[in-house]
Amino acid sequence: MRTVFFLSLTAAASAWVEKGVSAGDEEVAFTASLRQNNTEWLEQEWKEIVADVKGPRWRAFRTIDEINEKVGASQDDISEARAWAHAHGITINTAYPDSLQMSGSVSAVKSAMGSVLTLYTFTNGKVDVVTSKNTVKGLTLPPSITSIHGLYKPTIVRSKRAVQRSDVASISPQTIRQQYNISIPTASIMGNISVGQMSFCPVSVDDCNQYCQEGNLNCKLDASSIKGPHSELNPCGEADMDVQMGYAAGPRVPLTVDGGYPNMLDWATSWFNNPKGALASSLSYGDNEGAGDNALNNELMKLGVAGKAVFIASGDAGAPGQACVGKFKPDWPATSPYVTAVGATESTPGSAPHLKNPSKLCTDRVGPCVGKGAEEAVSVKVSQFTSGGGFSQLYEAPTWQADVVNAYLSSGVKLPPSDLWNKKGRGYPDVAAFGGQNLVVTKRIVAQSGGTSASSPIWVGVWGILNSAALKKTGKPLGPAAPYLYHMHAQAPHCFTDITVGDNICPDSVTNCALCHGFRATKGWDPVSGLGSPNVDCMLAFVEKDLQ
Repeated sequence: MRTVFFLSLTAAASAWVEKGVSAGDEEVAFTASLRQNNTEWLEQEWKEIVADVKGPRWRAFRTIDEINEKVGASQDDISEARAWAHAHGITINTAYPDSLQMSGSVSAVKSAMGSVLTLYTFTNGKVDVVTSKNTVKGLTLPPSITSIHGLYKPTIVRSKRAVQRSDVASISPQTIRQQYNISIPTASIMGNISVGQMSFCPVSVDDCNQYCQEGNLNCKLDASSIKGPHSELNPCGEADMDVQMGYAAGPRVPLTVDGGYPNMLDWATSWFNNPKGALASSLSYGDNEGAGDNALNNELMKLGVAGKAVFIASGDAGAPGQACVGKFKPDWPATSPYVTAVGATESTPGSAPHLKNPSKLCTDRVGPCVGKGAEEAVSVKVSQFTSGGGFSQLYEAPTWQADVVNAYLSSGVKLPPSDLWNKKGRGYPDVAAFGGQNLVVTKRIVAQSGGTSASSPIWVGVWGILNSAALKKTGKPLGPAAPYLYHMHAQAPHCFTDITVGDNICPDSVTNCALCHGFRATKGWDPVSGLGSPNVDCMLAFVEKDLQ
């Protein structure tokens, strides 16, 4: 008997309603992570190929086959896991070198894993899921299986669907391009980007194309660019928003929707093993850091060593993490040292004029859209939430951010009580972008929305533009964003807009803020807005010069 944590990508379960204990014949899907080999080699490759910007092996990316050959499970472990599944009537649907995606009846899964497992059925009104309520200990598993994914709590979307504010001007594609100095390239774009989605979150082709058309964007989504579910009758606002924000920043960057996954490990594993997979992707899901997740962390590291950039929304519950009780609950996987975590900003009220000659997106169904102006961290007062940000309880600050984190800690800015957070941890977010009052089309209706879920795909659109420049100049992508962005900031801080106003003390508008602690924005990097928001034309010039 061993302890195994069921890990997934869940947040508050308020969107899911429990229907009761699952019947024995209901089917449940999950993923078994297998024992990996040579993870020390993988860590060293990350350090030399990704983290050591300007080192002799920087961007000497490894192929999928090279990484799998080194890190994949042994044939003995694969055979043992397959035999275990077969003996209990569990079906293996997809096999990867270090994980197996499985499904079986509730009775078969309980037989395989032990009587301590109780599974429940939950519904969000659209789909049902079978899952446990809590982390389960004492499961009976073969030594070859290190963790199980997809059976702990229902998967919850991370976005904060903003309350409509008629008194606050909206953020349109024009706003984003003006604020971030994005000159749309006229030449062809090399490379591609994607937005990751879960199985219960379908995108609408019509919604996204209405956004492109009414926002005066040269973009178009078609069904051939979508992996996973799409629906015109009942789309998921999160999926629509992710695609549309990616288009807002990089309308000519080829974009695909990479969806249909029951858990985040399946998303990362499928992306890594796809030879035609995107060079950069954004994911807007998360959970409290909790016990961590070695299998997913290693998969994120593999993606980086293969030259892929992972952008993750930093969460919408401030530094406390949903409840201002006890130690802070950092957001996972935003705290992983192998991703770029993205926080949210808002246009400072009254700092900018309304757009001149706005697109139909602004004038048709909502109030005015704001032009270029001052930017601040999202606030409870304006956007009804604050960005996830702070310091990991599990992962140390990586070398590429150590200097700016130390500068923040010694800056004299007021810090929360030291017993609530880990000052030696990996700081997040890394960067930020608009995530309050962003215009989004869902079910053909234009409305304000937001969250760090809006901010992260803006950055993946930006990265698509920068990657294209790198590909044209060197034939290789830039790879994972965070180490390079810190390198860029050290050399050219003017390529970022420093966000110095705001905090992430109170999670949202329904919390008693008097009980809360958090962090404050200040000059330079901070755990509210990271390095700041992008100046894309400046960044393009830097990349062109830096890669000579």
